[in-house]
Amino acid sequence: MLRYITVSREDEIYECFPDLLLTRAGKLLCVYRESESHTGYHYSRLVVREGFDFGRRWSEKRTVVTGPKTDDKQDPSYRRWNCPRLSQLSDGRVALTCDFSNEWIGDLRENSRIYIWWSHDEGKTWSGAQATGIYGIVPDRICELRNGILLIGTHLSGSAYSQFVWRSEDAGRTWKGPTLVASHPNYKLCEGSIIQLPDNTLVCYMRENSRRGDPGFKSISTDSGRTWKGSYATLMEGCHRPVAGILSSGRILITYRCQVGSLIGHENLFAYIEDINSALERDRSKQTGRILPLDHDNNPRPDTGYSGWVQFPNGEILAVYYIKGEAEKAYIKGVFFNETDFCLSWTPSKQPVEWPP
Repeated sequence: MLRYITVSREDEIYECFPDLLLTRAGKLLCVYRESESHTGYHYSRLVVREGFDFGRRWSEKRTVVTGPKTDDKQDPSYRRWNCPRLSQLSDGRVALTCDFSNEWIGDLRENSRIYIWWSHDEGKTWSGAQATGIYGIVPDRICELRNGILLIGTHLSGSAYSQFVWRSEDAGRTWKGPTLVASHPNYKLCEGSIIQLPDNTLVCYMRENSRRGDPGFKSISTDSGRTWKGSYATLMEGCHRPVAGILSSGRILITYRCQVGSLIGHENLFAYIEDINSALERDRSKQTGRILPLDHDNNPRPDTGYSGWVQFPNGEILAVYYIKGEAEKAYIKGVFFNETDFCLSWTPSKQPVEWPP
């Protein structure tokens, strides 16, 4: 049974693009961007709230950084903070990553950069912004591999979409790249989310941005992200901004915006669950998974679907996301659910599902 909460709602602010982290000490952190609209070209601000009672209550917000104000997104000097992400490394440091970019003019290789803020006290205080030299937009969470290598995924958009990964072998002090994860002449692959499976294989789930209802895709690496194979179609049709992770059961959970066309807007948040074998399967007809609709934005001009999620020790899952609903501007909402909500006794059909059709 789905259960909903409001994490933050300030009707004069457009609150969007949240991420969620449950630290090893049990602290729950939510980061998101504040602005005047989805595009956020008048101003941008990254704020963090702390959750209590497993996300039923939330602290006052704390500002991490505020971007420049402008009335002209065509101004060459303009940049805005875009999509923040949270992660915790094995040494205890909490990392907040975000892209600082201008997507509207010029080349994103020049007009976008990824910055990192570090916290040594689980989000109570933050360092200054660390320039990484990484370019691209909509960064993935930092993915720490079992061999100590750190990865950050980013993408370039425009006339040709490409998903990349950058690596650090010195605990995040310096970054090398980019390495191409995926690019396809017929698809617009972006917004990748990387997970490491128990056998150390990496899977990068990606958005397909042609807005035709094509499925999300995935690429696979068996050498710590140095090379990638794919892209392979998944069962997540209309997949935007996937956020992947491994549950305590060993299954893989992905939350994502489902958008099957471009005429209405961003209106649905879905969750998808599959096992390890399905994640490794490159043939779409042999994949097995289950989709759970989490929320629908019934606003006349809907905007929802970017999300983050955690699983608590009792197995309960909390996903946070932005949505407009009955409000004029988007706000941050949360939904609690469990693996049992996917009806996992369901047996997949034996009928092959082919892609492309």
